[in-house]
Amino acid sequence: MSYYQNKQEAFQHASNKVNDAERTADDILMAIHEADYGTELAHLKEEVNQAYQQVEKALTVASEHQETQLKSYKEQLDKIRNQLL
Repeated sequence: MSYYQNKQEAFQHASNKVNDAERTADDILMAIHEADYGTELAHLKEEVNQAYQQVEKALTVASEHQETQLKSYKEQLDKIRNQLL
């Protein structure tokens, strides 16, 4: 696999994880008064942690443009943490 593909793949994985975390956060906000809120919150924490890890990995091989976007993803994850966690 070429270096470019590694960068692109790492970036795509990070992007997917951030999107997963955002969808889970949206689901949590809708279910905030339901009985399984605690379970969903634990799931969200795991999603956010996985997304952070993937973003950090992607940053190690990111192009300049990707680095800017990945830093934006980290800010999105921080907002999720501050909102719900």
